[in-house]
Amino acid sequence: MADRLTDTALYSSGTQGTFPDQGARPAVSHGPLGVDVGTCRIAVSRKVGDEVVTTRQLNAFFSVPYLTFTQEVLEKNRVNYFVDEDSLVIIGDAAERFSVVMNSAIRRPMCEGLLNPLEAKGQRVIQKILELLVGQPESLGESVCLNLPFVPDNWGHRLIYHEAILRSFFISMGYRVKTVNEGLAVVLSELGDTNFSGIGVSLGGGMCNGCLSYLSLPILNFSIAKGGDYIDDSVAAVMNMLPTEVRLIKENELDLGRPPRNQVENALQIFYDQVCRAVLEELNRMLLKSNKLPQIRQAVPIVLAGGTVMPKGFLDRFERIFGDFSFPIPVSGVKLADDPLTAPVRGALITAAAKQTSAHTTA
Repeated sequence: MADRLTDTALYSSGTQGTFPDQGARPAVSHGPLGVDVGTCRIAVSRKVGDEVVTTRQLNAFFSVPYLTFTQEVLEKNRVNYFVDEDSLVIIGDAAERFSVVMNSAIRRPMCEGLLNPLEAKGQRVIQKILELLVGQPESLGESVCLNLPFVPDNWGHRLIYHEAILRSFFISMGYRVKTVNEGLAVVLSELGDTNFSGIGVSLGGGMCNGCLSYLSLPILNFSIAKGGDYIDDSVAAVMNMLPTEVRLIKENELDLGRPPRNQVENALQIFYDQVCRAVLEELNRMLLKSNKLPQIRQAVPIVLAGGTVMPKGFLDRFERIFGDFSFPIPVSGVKLADDPLTAPVRGALITAAAKQTSAHTTA
């Protein structure tokens, strides 16, 4: 039997709900694509008529022993998987369902925003998930833009490797590849009303990435190697739980605007505060050390995106911590992206659609 690669979750611009099952992946992709290969999820945005549609899958897998009977059951239930020697490797959203039922942790192809070099199946898992979400280009040379994180200098080799692997996948399919910093992508998708001047921050699963932009030009980038996974892992460690269990509570029950109802919620609030403070501390540190800040007279906003900002009450909690800081540039305030889950990849789509020539564009 062929590998089963079906079923994607679809999102429209400005919508946070899941659409009904749309069946198999598109055989052909029309027009440019924005792609965000995140530690937690992989997302692809494309223009469909006048609407931007984003497809997403969990960037994870769960292996079970190979049995012909099990493979037939997976086929019958349209579960995404591939065969790897003596294992059936379940990928994407289905991996989480299996991990919960089996009371065992899912495995991640990425760590801290980049490919995990210790995960042997990682590259193949990401390729298979991308095959769910991306069709062949309508014509050779169609543009795809990849979100890339900003990393510390001593991580440069990891970023080079990460980018090269992703580029090779799309180039082999006939796409022309561009890249954009993830923080800048948030600015491009959310700050048109300020002429793309401001600070965009993407709080993702493996990292939090930010960019100060002036008139769409990136002036300063920053990041921390903490995000949603760090929160999940930390709470799981102190509560003796699986990170997957913590993530489900975080995504479905957590309200950061109310007092914690139990020890798990208390731990979640503690580590959320730590991540928010770390983001603001790093932003302030980078601003203070920079010698190329523009002479900004009008205050600029901070806009927040990414899956980590989704719990109720997050913005109020972030704003309270923001009040403890004094930045060397005027900041008008903090707001959430219109659709935090899709803002980074929609920014990548804007870059993919832009007509430009640069040293970072590969045929």
